[in-house]
Amino acid sequence: MYHAMRAAVYFVHGGDDNEQHSVLPGHTPSDFTNANVWQNNLKDARGLRNEADYDPYPMAHKDFRAAALMLQVNANNLLSLTRTYLRGKGCMHV
Repeated sequence: MYHAMRAAVYFVHGGDDNEQHSVLPGHTPSDFTNANVWQNNLKDARGLRNEADYDPYPMAHKDFRAAALMLQVNANNLLSLTRTYLRGKGCMHV
């Protein structure tokens, strides 16, 4: 999800100054489909990843499974939307 949105941000803003995970969602292009929803989805995905990797008392395995399945759907949707978005902007290399 991060790299898909990073590609869109890079293309639209013409640079790579927004690579920090905490900064990137705020630079989601305003004309991206459901931009506010994807900003929140990116923040949520980062939070879950940090919890899985760094929290000394992470949520139960079954809860992570549900979160992972949800993130898989979101990631696939965002990748598809990003490809469509970038192609619509004239980027043919996606």
